[in-house]
Amino acid sequence: MCFTGAEWERPNAMFADGVCGWSAPGQGQQGLAGVWQQFS
Repeated sequence: MCFTGAEWERPNAMFADGVCGWSAPGQGQQGLAGVWQQFS
């Protein structure tokens, strides 16, 4: 599927800073309860 320049303008304007915000935790995401692996 090919988009025209005009078709690209709308999503580019809506998501000018990108789609994913990796600095924030995911919805419902919890911290680790612990780790099972040790290196001695």
